[in-house]
Amino acid sequence: MKVTITTLKAPWPQGAKVGDVVSFRGEHAPAWAIGKFTPADEDAEVDHKYKPPVIVGDVGVVEPAAQHAGEAQAFIDGLRKEHEAEVADLRKQLGDGGKALQEALDANQGLVDQITAANQDAAAQRAQVVELQAKLSDAEKALAAAKPKGSGR
Repeated sequence: MKVTITTLKAPWPQGAKVGDVVSFRGEHAPAWAIGKFTPADEDAEVDHKYKPPVIVGDVGVVEPAAQHAGEAQAFIDGLRKEHEAEVADLRKQLGDGGKALQEALDANQGLVDQITAANQDAAAQRAQVVELQAKLSDAEKALAAAKPKGSGR
């Protein structure tokens, strides 16, 4: 693959500059080069050939990732237990809150029922008062009619 350098902020071959053509082995450029070049024409003259860096000297002991997998899994398991406990506590709080809310709603419904009954009693008593007032009015009329005219009493 041939590319034309557009940005130098990458590990290009020594001496390479913007506008130079660099060739890579294969059909793909390394990930570090993405966004720092444009594809070059097939017939473009190559200024530099990219060679992957060679590690020189002692690199020390390289631990396989599998050795750390147990530690990572233990850490993940610890986090999972913490979060499961937190979720369980929050679910309990939610359940307790739901129970308290239901109790309040039940108490409220009890009060509504009492108010409804009191309103019904008051309506019945008002009807009774109206009926008694009508009877009193009829009795007063009957009494007035029963009195002899001209008697001062």
